[in-house]
Amino acid sequence: MRTRFADLAESLFADTPKRRSASQRLSRWIRADPELRERLHRAGFRKGDRLLTPQQADIIRELIG
Repeated sequence: MRTRFADLAESLFADTPKRRSASQRLSRWIRADPELRERLHRAGFRKGDRLLTPQQADIIRELIG
């Protein structure tokens, strides 16, 4: 089952008041972290993807939180 990017961002950054802000924060984190970016790229993630595969979501959770 796929995970919505915004839902994952909201769960990781619960202190962020708006859903869009949480998504932007996750996007910035991905851009700033070369290991995270590379692992997601190898898992098929592309900028702008709104749905994440279970593997992609697991990578993000593992490296961020």
